[in-house]
Amino acid sequence: MESAREETSERAMLKVKRKVKPIRVPVIRALELPERAVAAEDCRVRCTWEVPASCNMQPECPYCSNAWQRSRMPTLPVDFDRHLAGLQRLGEEYGPLHLSVCFGEPTSNPAVVAAIGILGQRHKIDVSTNLLFDLNDIACWPRNGNIRLATSWHPHRWKLSEFIQKRGLVEDSGIGCGVCGIVAWPPYLDRLATWCSELRSAGIQPDVHPFYGSWNGRNYPDSYTEAERELVFGEVEATYGVCLTGESTRGRLCRAGERYLFISFHGTVLRCYTASSEILGSLDSGVRLLEGPTPCHAEQCPCSDLWKMLA
Repeated sequence: MESAREETSERAMLKVKRKVKPIRVPVIRALELPERAVAAEDCRVRCTWEVPASCNMQPECPYCSNAWQRSRMPTLPVDFDRHLAGLQRLGEEYGPLHLSVCFGEPTSNPAVVAAIGILGQRHKIDVSTNLLFDLNDIACWPRNGNIRLATSWHPHRWKLSEFIQKRGLVEDSGIGCGVCGIVAWPPYLDRLATWCSELRSAGIQPDVHPFYGSWNGRNYPDSYTEAERELVFGEVEATYGVCLTGESTRGRLCRAGERYLFISFHGTVLRCYTASSEILGSLDSGVRLLEGPTPCHAEQCPCSDLWKMLA
């Protein structure tokens, strides 16, 4: 009897020990989360990722702002795989991210296409593209609504009707398309209004970009005539609700660095892409976000997307 009581008491103690034993809850990291759709409001930080240096546009765009720079660079940074891992870590810390991929043509490099497919499983991705890719090239991208194309049409390459048809095929494949960018290059200005009207008739929002550069010995956008300014700047305002082209932004409080990051081709993370922008870290070493809005250091902010960050 005594031994039976001892056995019963021992079992009771074991039960108590089992009850008070701490429960181990597995830590699930962002990289291990299942594929999921991400809404824009879920994203704490917007980022621009400058990659690749290649472009499949032939002939080259006469108004390209970085063709000369890209021609002297490798297609991908040497540490591209480490940069992708760094982006995934950044997403774990501050994610989900709203990432814009642009520089050359993102779809012109298979490694970048694959990286977009990986990141698109758990982050919102905007791909700035000329649509000159085969649909089979993007078959690896998840069809969860996370990847969306910011398309750009280049009149010297193909007809607008052909471009609109290609957008339709892309959307039918499960990848959404947003705005259609057109550079307001001076030789295009007499047809710009017609093109914008055709795009709107097709249910596509035009995104007119003022031309920054030299043409026929004149510097733009300063050399637009009054009528041209009204056309170009009016289209910008129609898309973004405001047009700050040519206006000074120096000293205005901006949330770049707090809610926006620019990731250079070499993996350096900066507040924005304007000259002398503050360095906030790198994809290798990590990133320190600013704690709030800080004054803009540029005389003019040329990026209509970044105007949203001005306080």
